[in-house]
Amino acid sequence: TLREASRLQSDSYESIQFQNRYRCKDGSYRWLEWQARPKPGSQNILATARDITDRKVSVQHFQAIFDQAPVGIAVLDSKTGSFLKLNPAYARILARTPQEAMQLDFQTVTHPDDLQQDLDNMALLLEGKIGQFRMEKRYLRPDKSTVWVDLTVVPLCAEGETPQTHLAIVEDISEKKRAEEQLQTRDAQLSGLLEHSTNVVYLKDEQG
Repeated sequence: TLREASRLQSDSYESIQFQNRYRCKDGSYRWLEWQARPKPGSQNILATARDITDRKVSVQHFQAIFDQAPVGIAVLDSKTGSFLKLNPAYARILARTPQEAMQLDFQTVTHPDDLQQDLDNMALLLEGKIGQFRMEKRYLRPDKSTVWVDLTVVPLCAEGETPQTHLAIVEDISEKKRAEEQLQTRDAQLSGLLEHSTNVVYLKDEQG
């Protein structure tokens, strides 16, 4: 607070905005956001403040959820697809560090066979024809392996506005996809066996 007051007393600042905490009688703290400017013709400062404690607490709670969520969460630029922010779980799914992932966009890490569907959905989202979308797709990892994810995309804007950023939530479903592939393989093998068997084969229910 003293530093901000010194800045106002110089000729370089007409007004400034800053935040700080104040301790209450019960020992708790409240956050205040200040708007201050020099009083013309004097050394005094005119300042107004508003209590933003609830907002700060909400931001802190969101950040905790963001960082500790078991699913990947990222904020992306809706036009370029660049990652603007992502949590540790998202970076782990991509098999990259958060710093490495922040240098990429979703087009680069999406499997080529799944990219067009993703781009088509994003186009519909930007045109306002859909409010959100969900799809299964594959990400490419640095070692050339792939990981299947269940992707949900939600625009971060008010209703009726063109989204500039969007939220992407991804869950690793690789184990589920492998189980589905194994089941399909077994079904195909069983069908082949039944079709080419020279023996009589039939199924019956519990009543015979």
